[in-house]
Amino acid sequence: HSVGELVAATLASVFTLQDAVQIIVARGRAMHQAAAGAMAAVPLSPDQAVSKIQCSGVADRVWVAAHNAPQSTVVSGCVEGIEKLVDQLASEGIAAQRLKTKHAFHTPMMKEATNQFAAVLSAVQLSAPRIPLASTVTGRMSSDREATDAEYWCNQLLQPVVFSPAVSCLIKLGCNVLLQVGLGTALVSLVKQQLSHLENQAVATSP
Repeated sequence: HSVGELVAATLASVFTLQDAVQIIVARGRAMHQAAAGAMAAVPLSPDQAVSKIQCSGVADRVWVAAHNAPQSTVVSGCVEGIEKLVDQLASEGIAAQRLKTKHAFHTPMMKEATNQFAAVLSAVQLSAPRIPLASTVTGRMSSDREATDAEYWCNQLLQPVVFSPAVSCLIKLGCNVLLQVGLGTALVSLVKQQLSHLENQAVATSP
């Protein structure tokens, strides 16, 4: 759902397909050249996760990287900090799941990657979206100004992914059919957690 926002923006004509391929490759390369890190999924709200991070004494090394569902958050940071937090949560009976990554995406540890990505974006023409887009940076609908601002797309790499608020935004606008396009069912699972109390909502994956 991180790079997926760039795909959605391409479908909305913010980027041309050719430019999108170029910047997604550059974005991935820059992120994977960053310092080593780790990530873990925790069954907590972002506020609860922040509290646990602070209590574990790793607030200078671990951050919330994604708000996926009301009680599903991803934390990200240096390897030692994540290990300490995961161990502390385990001692409290909270099962955190380490993610298969060697980097701390969507944290200040991506700052250098952001600088590299900005250099690539500076050569790309950005156009106002032809289809409304929900932002996973702000959790609301993107404005034309945001969608055409290179700094916004750099922040999208650096800031936490607020997927759950973005889904809430769509629901409030009356979207009652949500489709995951691509492999897997991860996003469908997260959305179903969020919509469990609502009726007349359809959630599906593409073939």
